Amino acid sequence: MSTFQRPNLEDAFWRALQSGRHLLIPGPRRIGKTTLLKQALARPSADFFPVYVFVESVDSVDELYRKLLSALLDQEFVGRLSRASRRFATWVKQIRIEEIGSKVRFGASGPVDHLGEFVQFCRGLELDGRIVLMVDELPQAVENTLGSKSEPERREAIRMLQTLRDCRHDPSLGERIQFVFAGSIGLENVAAALGASKHINDLKTLRIPPLTPDEGRAFLDQELAGLGLADLAQEVREHLLGRIGWDWLIPLFIRRLAEELPPDASTRGAWPAGASGRSRRHSQA
Repeated sequence: MSTFQRPNLEDAFWRALQSGRHLLIPGPRRIGKTTLLKQALARPSADFFPVYVFVESVDSVDELYRKLLSALLDQEFVGRLSRASRRFATWVKQIRIEEIGSKVRFGASGPVDHLGEFVQFCRGLELDGRIVLMVDELPQAVENTLGSKSEPERREAIRMLQTLRDCRHDPSLGERIQFVFAGSIGLENVAAALGASKHINDLKTLRIPPLTPDEGRAFLDQELAGLGLADLAQEVREHLLGRIGWDWLIPLFIRRLAEELPPDASTRGAWPAGASGRSRRHSQA
C-alpha cells in the first residue's frame, strides 16, 4: 500500500521542531505515528537531518545508546549527511572509529560506554543544521528495562529517562541534536508509574488526530484502488466510513474494513438494502 500524505500534520511537525522543542508523539497503534516519522525522513525540512531509530526491543540504558549511536554512524546516514553538509564531511573523516555501519566498533579495546560515546560524539559534531533523532517505541523500551520491577530494574528504567533528559538539556548537544519520541504505550503513564514525570515534562506533545472526513474519504479511495475496487459506489463508501464513526477515522480501521469487502463489492447487489439511506444520514451528521 502507498503512503497516505497528511501535509498539515507534517507542517505541524516541522514547525514544532523549528521552535527548538523536543517532541513526544503519543497515540494508539496504527494511527500514523511511524508513518509521520518515515515521511519526515523522506522529506526533511531545510537545515534538519532526520534519522529514524526503532527501539522496541531495547531493554537497558547501554543498549539504547548503542542503537542511537549506531544509527548516527550508519553508513547510509553518514553518506547522506556528508553530501548535505560540508562541515560534517570534513569532520567525520577525523573521528577515530575503525568501522562505520550497523555495528559500531571503536578503536579502544574493552567494553564501550555507549552513553559516554554518544554524548562525546554529539558534542563534537560539526554540521550545517541539526540532526533530528526520531526514537520510535521508547515507552516500550522503558517497560522492557523495568522488567520484573525489581528495585535495580526500576532504577535502570528511571535512568533511561533521566539520561535522555540530561542529553536534551546539555547546551552543546542542544545545538546539534533534537529528539522526537513516539510510542503506542503512553510515555506519560510509564513515567508517572515510575515517579519520574519530571524527566519528560520538557517535551512538547504533538498528537496525531484521526483523519478528517475528507481525509478519510481520500484514504478509503486509495485503499479501494489498491484492492481493485475503485468502482465502489460513493454511497457505499460513505456507509463504510459511517460505520467506523466520523469522529474516529483511524487509517487502520479504514484499511481493515476495506480489506474485508467481498471481491464483488463494486456491484450494488453485494450490499444489503438500506446502505445508501444510512450513508446519507452519516453524511448529514
